[in-house]
Amino acid sequence: VTVSVLYWQPRMVSYVALSAPLPDRKHTVLGCAPSAGLYLTPTSAADVVALLHEAARSGITKLDTAPLYGCGRSELDIGRAFAAAPELMKHVTIATKVGRRCEEEAGPLVKALDADASGKWRVERDSKYYARDRDTGHLVCVADYTPAGLVESVRQSQSRLAAAGSGTAAAAIDELRVHDVESDEKFRMITADDGAAVATLAAMKRGKVPRSIRVKRIGLGMNDPAAILRMLRRFPGAFDSVLMAGAWNLMELGGYDVLKYCEAHGIEVHIAGVFGAGLLWGGDNYRYSRADAGQVARRDKIAALCRKHRVSLPWLAVHFATRPKCVRRLVFGCRTAAELRQCVRLLDVREPAATVEALYADLHAAGLLPKYTYTTVSAAAPRPPSSKL
Repeated sequence: VTVSVLYWQPRMVSYVALSAPLPDRKHTVLGCAPSAGLYLTPTSAADVVALLHEAARSGITKLDTAPLYGCGRSELDIGRAFAAAPELMKHVTIATKVGRRCEEEAGPLVKALDADASGKWRVERDSKYYARDRDTGHLVCVADYTPAGLVESVRQSQSRLAAAGSGTAAAAIDELRVHDVESDEKFRMITADDGAAVATLAAMKRGKVPRSIRVKRIGLGMNDPAAILRMLRRFPGAFDSVLMAGAWNLMELGGYDVLKYCEAHGIEVHIAGVFGAGLLWGGDNYRYSRADAGQVARRDKIAALCRKHRVSLPWLAVHFATRPKCVRRLVFGCRTAAELRQCVRLLDVREPAATVEALYADLHAAGLLPKYTYTTVSAAAPRPPSSKL
């Protein structure tokens, strides 16, 4: 029996030159999870509007949001920013996500799901990550990856973006990302009926279902590399981009196989979480929780080598995460305008190629980075022969 290889991938990820500049601002995205109260840190609407206006003034033209972010709070704030300064925001586009609806906690849908043992998992009462506020505190997120659920998710997003009176904010949605299909239950829901939900997204891209929704791009927005690959392989050719959060940075290298797959199949990768939720900028959070002693020790070893070569750790974090050629956009998740200004300043820093090369060599020698994660050490492997069983 001859078995054909369906998903051939090159052995190595291709990288840009060490001397290449960091991504420009037009290829930088403002991630809106922190400003929606992530880590239970409340933010005022005025501060969020100031952050969004700072992004537009700095040349950032893409926002990444989701119904999950504050259970709709983020999208409401984006609508306020558009309404307050329409001229400033007119060139800004929005990527939002599908897979969750925001529903009244006391409403009939949530009550019915709570009473159904098989449907209880769909109700996401997020008391751990996002601070509840007066705008959205009465809502909970409900997982819904059905065709009708995806359409309803987009309609709700459009409504929130337009709530402050800005129709241009709702019209600025140009990309939809399928969000967090990282459990078997969610995967079964989105693959039901031969993947009708993903076909519905493709129809939205063509302006067919419904006509009031038309986007330019369909992608994934997820954390787990294995779950990303499962979606890409189940729906080959369906997605234009992958937003991979927290899985490719100086602390976490698990996203390497996603990079290989996306390079081989011409899919753009957008990288979020380049600072490891703040750990690589001197903070103590890592991947949605407090960093443990081993993670802090790894960070400190990397920081010591950065000091040796007089390179800032945040700059190296951005440089490392964006060197793969398939990485086309960088996502900065910021809570305030001041944080964003700090991040944007990194993009203007150029370090000598020899310095960067020596730093990476030291990181490798110290056992902190495998060589394949920062340089193409050999040509891509030839296409493997068919296997004979």
